[in-house]
Amino acid sequence: MCKAANTNKARKTNQLTMLKIIGGSILFITVLTSTLSCKKHDRIHPPSIVGKWNVDKLILWIEIPSEVTTKDTTFYTGTMEYFDFRADGNTYTKIYDFSNSTYSYDTSMYSVSGNTFTAKRGVETTIWTIQVLTDHLLQIYRKTTTGSLTNELWFLLSR
Repeated sequence: MCKAANTNKARKTNQLTMLKIIGGSILFITVLTSTLSCKKHDRIHPPSIVGKWNVDKLILWIEIPSEVTTKDTTFYTGTMEYFDFRADGNTYTKIYDFSNSTYSYDTSMYSVSGNTFTAKRGVETTIWTIQVLTDHLLQIYRKTTTGSLTNELWFLLSR
């Protein structure tokens, strides 16, 4: 009887040890799966240019070497001006035209490659550099030179 009691006790101890190992393994797998799935869901997606952006500020620098002048003009705008980049590659803009004191509406095609934003309207192509792009801020820049006239233009946008 003593031998049978020791055998039963040893069996119960082995069963408890196995249950602890199995329970620990299940707990480890559960924690590992939970951790990996959280990281998958918590990944930060890169911000996208797609969406409606309000023009907050427009900065224009004009350099005319013969006159040795640089003009820095900053226009603070309301939320009436915008760039609306659509997922289908179209962009719709509403910008104040200072030359005739009216709003100008425009539609063009756009593409983004790295930090370059290219707008195409008919045969006209304009290339911009994306200097800042977050979920809520966009800053685009371009520099053009025609003859001895150089101008630099920044749009600071938000949504």
